[in-house]
Amino acid sequence: MLQLFKASSLPLLGFASLWALAAASHSPARSAGHLDKKCTGTISAYSDIADAVKCTTINIEAFTVPVGETFALSLLKGTTVNVLGEITFATGSDWAGPLASVTGTDITFNGNSHKWNGNGAYWWDGEGTNGGREIIFLLSPVEISGTMSNVYLLNPPVQAFSVSNSAALTISGATVDVADGNTDDLGHNTDGFDVSSSTDLTITGAYVNNQDCIAINDATTLVFEKSTCNGGHGISIGSIKTGKNVNGVKISNNKVTASANGLRIKTYVGATDASVSGVVYSGNTVTGCTSYGVVIEQDYTNSGATGTASDTVSIDGVSFTGTLTTVAVASTAKQVYGYTVGDGSGNARMRMARASTTARTSAPSGALVVSKSPSSGQYSTIAAAIASLGSSTSAASIFVEAGTYSGSIDITYGGALTIYGYTTDTSSYKKNVVTLTNDGSIGTDGNDDASGTLRVHKSDFKMYNIDVVNSYGHQAEQSQALALSAYGERQGYYGCSFVGYQDTVLTDTGTQLFGYSYIEGAVDYIFGQTANTWFDHCTIASNAAGTITASGPADSTTGIYAHVVFMYSSMTNIINAAGWEEWSSSSPNTADVILAEYENTGAGATTTSRVKWSKQLTSSTVSSYSMSKILGSTYADWIDSSYIG
Repeated sequence: MLQLFKASSLPLLGFASLWALAAASHSPARSAGHLDKKCTGTISAYSDIADAVKCTTINIEAFTVPVGETFALSLLKGTTVNVLGEITFATGSDWAGPLASVTGTDITFNGNSHKWNGNGAYWWDGEGTNGGREIIFLLSPVEISGTMSNVYLLNPPVQAFSVSNSAALTISGATVDVADGNTDDLGHNTDGFDVSSSTDLTITGAYVNNQDCIAINDATTLVFEKSTCNGGHGISIGSIKTGKNVNGVKISNNKVTASANGLRIKTYVGATDASVSGVVYSGNTVTGCTSYGVVIEQDYTNSGATGTASDTVSIDGVSFTGTLTTVAVASTAKQVYGYTVGDGSGNARMRMARASTTARTSAPSGALVVSKSPSSGQYSTIAAAIASLGSSTSAASIFVEAGTYSGSIDITYGGALTIYGYTTDTSSYKKNVVTLTNDGSIGTDGNDDASGTLRVHKSDFKMYNIDVVNSYGHQAEQSQALALSAYGERQGYYGCSFVGYQDTVLTDTGTQLFGYSYIEGAVDYIFGQTANTWFDHCTIASNAAGTITASGPADSTTGIYAHVVFMYSSMTNIINAAGWEEWSSSSPNTADVILAEYENTGAGATTTSRVKWSKQLTSSTVSSYSMSKILGSTYADWIDSSYIG
C-alpha cells in the first residue's frame, strides 16, 4: 500500500500560462544635428514619417499605411506623440511585417483611443502563430521607456503589442479588440500583449477582447493589473523556453471572463537555463473558463502537450496573497489542473491557493434527496436512495439534508456516484452538519471491513461534506471499528470527517484522494493493503496514544511492501522522536518498506532521532511521489482539483 500525506497549510497557488515571441529592433544612430529638435512634426501620410520623427512633438492624423510598409516610429529622447485620428493598415498581399513599431527613451505616447485598424480578417486562419500564413505583428516592438496611454488596436493580424522594454515603461488604458475574429473563431490563438526581454513593465487598465490576454515569456519586474481579459487563454506565463526567465511578477485585480483558461503557467519539456519565480496573484476574478481555471503544464512542446512532464524549468515562489483571488469555471471545466512532476531536480513544486467559500444548501440538479423528514419523492436513508437506482449504471447523485443518520451503509452501485452533504461552507469539514454513525466492530461483525459505518465497494465515487463516525470506542479487546472501508478505483472524499478509535479509515484496494478532510483515531487509524491513497491538506488527529498509520503488506512473493510518505506537513510534538516502529520486534520486516518524510515542519518533524530504517527524501527522490505517480497519470480526470493545494 502506498499512502502519501500532503497536509500542511500551504498558501494558494496560482498559475498562468503565456506565450511570448520576442521581436527586437534598435533605433538607428542619429547625427548630432537631429537630437532634441524642438519642433512639431505632423504625420498625415506615410511619406511624412521620415521628417516628423526629427521633432520631439509628433501629431499623427488619420491616414492609411500602404501594404508592405512598416509604420516605424524611431523617436528622439523625450518625444511626445499624439494620435489624433484612425490609422488603417492596407492589405492585398502577404508580407512578413510588422505593421508598426515604436522605439525610444523617455517617451510620452498618447493614443487618445483612436483606432489602429490592422484589418486582421485578411490574415486570420484560426491558427494564430501556429498557422500557415505569415506571422505579422501589429505593434512590434514596443521598445520604449516612459508612458504609453489609451492606444486602441483593432483586429490585429496576430500579436497586438509585442513589448521588449529595457527601462521603466507604463502602458495604461490600452484596448485590443478582436471581436470580429469570433466569426468561425478565425481570430483564435493570438496574444494581446506579448512580453519578452522586458524590464520594469507596468500594464494597467487594459481591455483585451477575444485574444490571449498576455503572454509573459521573459521578464523581470512586471505588474499586470486592473485589466479585463475576455476570451482567449487568459493571463499566461510561458511558454518558457531555454534561456527564458520570468521573475518578480505581480498579477492583481484583473478580471478574466469567458476564456479557455484563467491563470496559466506553461514550460517546454527539456528547456534549460530557464525559470519562473516570484509570481504573486492578488484580487483577481476568474469566471466562465471552459477548460481550466488555474493550470500549470510542464509537458509542452511545439506539437502541443505530451502528458509527460519535465522539471528542468525551475518554478518557485508562486503564491496567492492579499485580496482573495476567486476562480469559477464552466460545469465541464476543471478549476485547477496540472501536468507537473512534483518536486524533482528542477525544484518544480507548486504551492496552490484555493477559491472562495461557497454554500451547498439545496440539492444539485437531478440529485436524489435524503432527509430526516422526507417529503414526497425523497428518502429517509442513503441506503434507500441508492436502492431506488436499481441496476442502472448511469451516473447519479444524492443530496443529504442536515441531521444524524444511524446504521451502516454499503455502497456497491454500478454507476458513478456522488453524495453531497448540506453545508454552508463547502471548502472543508468544519461546517458539516450531516453525520453518519454506527457502532460496529470486528467482534460483533466478524471482520474489519464489515464493521465499517460506511463501506464503499465500488469505483468512481465522490463524497462531499459528510461526517462519518464509528462510536464503538476503546474496548478491552477487539477495538477495531471502522468509520470508512474503501475498496475501489477513483474514490474522492472532500471536506469530510472520519472519527473512530482503532482502524478508523481503511483504504484497502484501488486509488483514493482525501482533500481538506479530518481523520481521528488512536491506533492504526489510517491503514490498508494495496491501495494508493493521497491525503491533501487533511487534519490527522490522535485522540489517544498509538500509531497513526499501519500500511501493509510486507510480501516478498508479490514484491508489494509498505510505503508511507509524509511531505510538507505540520507535525506537533505528539510525534514520537523515533517516528516509526516495526510491527513486531521479533520479526520486524523493515528491509524493503519505505517509510519516509520530506520538508515537514513543527516540533514533531525533527528527524535526528528517527529509526535508522526510515528515509528522508531529497529534491531528486521526492519526484517519485508526485500525485501522478501515486494516483496515476490520468488523476486530473477524476479528482476534484479545488480540494488540493
